Amino acid sequence: MATIRKRTWTTSSGEIRTAFSVNIEGEGNRQRRQFATRREAEAYRLEIEGQVKGGTFRPDGGRITVAETADRFLT
Repeated sequence: MATIRKRTWTTSSGEIRTAFSVNIEGEGNRQRRQFATRREAEAYRLEIEGQVKGGTFRPDGGRITVAETADRFLT
């Protein structure tokens, strides 16, 4: 399932920043996506949980391999 957590860190210039991350755990692989607002993170979490329940969630759906990138470049 997906969970939301608040992340706070200090930049090298001393500025304190905050973001919300959605952690997705499934089949032994953990993925994380970061958002500026909790509302955006909650919307993404609901979308992902709907996909998981419907059986259409693909964690690697938006990624391509190095071989595919090389083939596209060479053509």
